[in-house]
Amino acid sequence: MTVGILTFHRGPNYGGYLQAWHLRQAVRSLGHQAEIINYQNETLRRSEKPILHNFHPATLRHAFRVWRKSKPFHTLVNSFSPDPFTSDPEQVHWNRFDTVIVGSDVVWDYQTPHFGHDPCYFAAHPSQQKTRFISYAASCGPARPESGIPDWVTRGLQRFDSIAVRDQTTRNLVHQTCNMEPTLVVDPTWLNDDPAPKRSIAPTKPYILVYGNALNATRAAELRAYARSRGLLLVGAASAWKYCDITLNGFDPFQWVALFQKAQAVVTATLHGLLYTIKAGKPLLMVALPAAANKSRTVLERLNAHNRIISPDQPFGPEKLKLLDPENPLAPDLNWIRESREYLQNALASPSHP
Repeated sequence: MTVGILTFHRGPNYGGYLQAWHLRQAVRSLGHQAEIINYQNETLRRSEKPILHNFHPATLRHAFRVWRKSKPFHTLVNSFSPDPFTSDPEQVHWNRFDTVIVGSDVVWDYQTPHFGHDPCYFAAHPSQQKTRFISYAASCGPARPESGIPDWVTRGLQRFDSIAVRDQTTRNLVHQTCNMEPTLVVDPTWLNDDPAPKRSIAPTKPYILVYGNALNATRAAELRAYARSRGLLLVGAASAWKYCDITLNGFDPFQWVALFQKAQAVVTATLHGLLYTIKAGKPLLMVALPAAANKSRTVLERLNAHNRIISPDQPFGPEKLKLLDPENPLAPDLNWIRESREYLQNALASPSHP
């Protein structure tokens, strides 16, 4: 079977790249041909490019940081597909694929403007009507189904042969539109092992990794005191934070993974920061910022780890910081991973066709 994967893979986003890489690997491990569909709508494409409105120093610094973060992605992303990139759905050869998998990432966020309100991710574009669609770990992100669902979203989701999602909010969306309970699966980054980076950038001294906008001034002071009391460095990844002992930038996704694998503990505010900490079996605290809170809560609930969540205006406090001690790691749910692999295998093996 020839399988196309339609996802958000082009932006300089570590989790976005890795979920695409792992889903492709998982499909190939089942004996299918698989490639990423090299499509991104124009609205989303523009939103991921730094725009210089002026030459103010802060604007220039931001543009430089985005450029430096993006550079290691170029070769990796270009290797995803033999087809040239396009923002025109009519230029995608949808019928070349026996099945198209939509997911993972927030591909079903139909409300946030910069995602482009794109019917392609809902199998709702006219050029897709002869193609079979399934989903794996799709998410609607911060979209709220209770505030209304467009007709084109409903019609598109009803075309899917098989649906699996990665969070409860998206499960509610599918229930409302399709009157069914979709399978809740792990993010594809848990489906395979990660290759070792060509060159590790992880510090040799023991450290706590900070990833995402997880620290305000109060939490930064608390975390620094905790780290000092245990002889640990604070390492910031893909940031310009002054409160960290070391800040690392300009690395590729597999070097990013190694930072989690070698850390003593992690404080994060992003979904994939959370997922890779758990995958590495490390202690963690999760600051539940709005952009990632809904997506992350499902994972923590599944692991019975509600106590790892910190609200955005909450200090850590001594009891929460103890959860970063070595005796308090989290690990993935192996049964959930097995069930997710079985879903993918069965969904791809189905002979049905729209």
